[in-house]
Amino acid sequence: MKKIIIAIISSLCLLSCTISYKFNGTVINYDIIKSIAIKDFTNQAAMVYAPLASTFNEGLKDVYTKQTRLELLEANGDLELEGEIIGYDIAPMAVTSNASSAETRLTLRIRVRYTNNTNHEEDYERTYFCVCKQCFQNA
Repeated sequence: MKKIIIAIISSLCLLSCTISYKFNGTVINYDIIKSIAIKDFTNQAAMVYAPLASTFNEGLKDVYTKQTRLELLEANGDLELEGEIIGYDIAPMAVTSNASSAETRLTLRIRVRYTNNTNHEEDYERTYFCVCKQCFQNA
């Protein structure tokens, strides 16, 4: 299960901020694990960009609902995810001829608490550093 969480968090933050995930090498036993509860990740970064938390939350929930058979619950799932966005940095990647940023790179720091209510030996808390390229493109 740790591989699933690591892969999903990583996939949320990599490859142009598109939500893309494949369960490579990891299998969910749907006879045992039937549901997941994902609490909203709050933005606790020093600078708060309001849409960041909701975009991250919706993307994370979409990955689970579209790419697994797990039922998404408000609380008390077989698996539970919660956490915070604890920081982020935005850096220019490409500069246009008028000296504005054509593309930027977003680096997120996300603290995740994972609870497996079917096997508490797999519970953990971890901080992820995720790099998202081409997240914001100026028109």
